[in-house]
Amino acid sequence: MTNFRKIVSMLMVCTLLLGIFISCTNTNTDSDDTNNGNVETAATYDITGYTIVRPDLSGDDIKGVIALLRSEALDNIDTEFGVALDADEESKTEREIIIGETVREESIAALNELRSKTSKQAFIIKIFDKKIVIAGLSEKDTVIGVKHFITEFVNKSTTKGCIPATSGDIIAQKTGNVIAFTHDYNAIVVEHGSDIYKPTSALERVGFTYGKIVKLEHSGENNGILFATSEAADENPYPLFRSDDDGKTWVKVTNIYDSVNPGATLGYQPHIYELPKAMGKYPAGTLMFANCTRISGTTRMSVQASTDLGVTWEPIGNVAIGGSYVADPDNYGWKSNGLWEPILMYEEETERLYCFYSDELLDGEGDAHVGGHNQRLVYKYTTDLENWSDLREMVALEEAQFRPGMVALTRMGDGRYALAYEICARNPSGQIFIKYADRLDGWDPADMGKPVVTAGGASLATAPGIAWTPLG
Repeated sequence: MTNFRKIVSMLMVCTLLLGIFISCTNTNTDSDDTNNGNVETAATYDITGYTIVRPDLSGDDIKGVIALLRSEALDNIDTEFGVALDADEESKTEREIIIGETVREESIAALNELRSKTSKQAFIIKIFDKKIVIAGLSEKDTVIGVKHFITEFVNKSTTKGCIPATSGDIIAQKTGNVIAFTHDYNAIVVEHGSDIYKPTSALERVGFTYGKIVKLEHSGENNGILFATSEAADENPYPLFRSDDDGKTWVKVTNIYDSVNPGATLGYQPHIYELPKAMGKYPAGTLMFANCTRISGTTRMSVQASTDLGVTWEPIGNVAIGGSYVADPDNYGWKSNGLWEPILMYEEETERLYCFYSDELLDGEGDAHVGGHNQRLVYKYTTDLENWSDLREMVALEEAQFRPGMVALTRMGDGRYALAYEICARNPSGQIFIKYADRLDGWDPADMGKPVVTAGGASLATAPGIAWTPLG
């Protein structure tokens, strides 16, 4: 289990892929005999003969990153850039890489576009015919933008004098707010933030973590309402907040206690979910709440329901009961015999409500993990919110020291399910893996899937979240 302390926040991440900028003829090609039209070559952008233009009063950081850009271009694409000052009218050419805030009209236009979308911590890389602008809202942002250009374009080139036109799918990179650009360079802010709750005094003890959020879609006139919850300083209850204006403002609805296990303490990892179809006595639109609590030397994973928009909650029952969360120095430095991180998901085809979670229970003898697994991802399901199926495995790896945890699920446009999860006790620790299934009970437990790696070769790690978007 990984437990991260952070303020409850809204987060929407949306990746917009760019099309090809322009094609570039490889000047090293001796003839067309090696490519008779049967093999597609990657689209590229010719940057030979370019001059770097910098502001007259550039700081050392800007000068340093320009020197780095010139060096990397020479080493990777055998191209040498000249450098000119913004004020040097005689040095103006059609082919320029304009760095930072200058009086060039392209620089002004790009920064105006960026400023119209956000006020802090972002950069833009934009092409105006034969001029490339790399500029940030601060000198620091500009430096990050140039480094991004080097990493995603210059260093990935395989063609002399050209950068790949399909590299670096996001032209403006997150340095605070995320600014992405569509194929026609319309800027879209894809990350916003608003305070759901913050302390009213320095003496108030709060410790929100493991935030979860749901937007109602099956509740008739209440569709669009947002609910958010979290752990609160390792205590039971869980705070529940509501927004009727798409997250701009929030009010506290109530504290959610574990009504299934009265007296339980130390609440962990809540998950809030809207029931999309009627089940048992509960109508579509019912709010479902899953969590882990500790009581009487056990860890219990319970589910509750609310039919009045979260004001009151009634018990559904315990999905699973484990042992106490105990220190285990022989368990690769982890603790043992607990249950963690439930999430709920309904499958319309089977009319089942699934509960997926992390399981590190010891076997019946209490001296080894079930099946020799350090931790497993498992699930149960119900069709009536009264009875739960037997436990089934989702990820249970042969290597005992690998510790899969923190289920994150989404259904994609092609009907398949995508599972993202972390593996601890692995290098890098907490590395995120992803795998797919055609149905929610169709997982191969022995299949680790594939690691999630950025275009630059960096591995993502710990506490995954995943969502499918129809934007592609």
